Amino acid sequence: MDRDNMIREDLSKEIGQQIRKKRLELGYSQERMCEYLGLNQNALSRLETGKSHMNLNKLVKICNLFKVDLNYFVPLESYDLRDKRIKELEELTAALHKRNEILQQCLEELIKIKK
Repeated sequence: MDRDNMIREDLSKEIGQQIRKKRLELGYSQERMCEYLGLNQNALSRLETGKSHMNLNKLVKICNLFKVDLNYFVPLESYDLRDKRIKELEELTAALHKRNEILQQCLEELIKIKK
């Protein structure tokens, strides 16, 4: 799975968890949410568990129902930081790979010298 898909999956799960948490906090049943959004219960369950991606129109409707702004569900700053961390980890992995190559070359040279 590539980085963009990983971020999309994480975001879907996070948004779904936030929707469920806020729905329960406000005392809304799944039935009420389904009726408001025009979904069946299975579709809502898949959204709340992150197994299905949320389209923007539905998310805006949910924001209106819950009286929250879009940033409540999409904390963009955390994904900017996550992207930065992913890039740092990729760079670190590349550096470690290069280090291992150098160590392997040194080991091979030592073996040649001992022969």
